Amino acid sequence: MKRQEMERRIAAEVIGCLFTAGFSITGNDGEEDYLPNCTDPVALLSQMFTTDQDRLYVFTKEGKGNGWVWFVYGNDGWDVVSDYTVNLETVLRPALDYAETLEE
Repeated sequence: MKRQEMERRIAAEVIGCLFTAGFSITGNDGEEDYLPNCTDPVALLSQMFTTDQDRLYVFTKEGKGNGWVWFVYGNDGWDVVSDYTVNLETVLRPALDYAETLEE
């Protein structure tokens, strides 16, 4: 599997985990925000990958900030999730486990 495909699949898994948990997401490409409080995975994925990084800011249904996930592109692919707030680890676990299987 090519690096960019891995990065997209993992990003889709992360977004799926966050939406399943009931969050909305505002993306940031390192320069500007996009799709404030988005709940559409297709729209969000279509806006990602335009720079060498994206940060997804996660919000509760009440609109309260609840963390972020930082993607850095261009490394090995499976390591595209560069960092995230610890409070999201349980929510992200399926996506992180999926990324680990791609490392092997």
